[in-house]
Amino acid sequence: MDYSAVINVPKKHKINYTEKLKQQYHTSRSRISITESQKTVSIRLEASDMVALIASCNSVLKETKLINEIASIGLNSTKKTKSKNI
Repeated sequence: MDYSAVINVPKKHKINYTEKLKQQYHTSRSRISITESQKTVSIRLEASDMVALIASCNSVLKETKLINEIASIGLNSTKKTKSKNI
């Protein structure tokens, strides 16, 4: 693979990002490897061409955002909120 990029994302929730991301992003034109620490998730992308690298970056960033948003729903639903009558 000729092109590569590393994306570091802060780990906000106790989620196994490796399990969530790795199942979708391995193609004939790109590869993904993920390492997690307690505070960050490092995602290394390798691709055979620039278009595949950009597509992989976009997909991984969107999926990471979605994972964080879904995890936040559980946190927000446990907070007590007052209903607003309109």
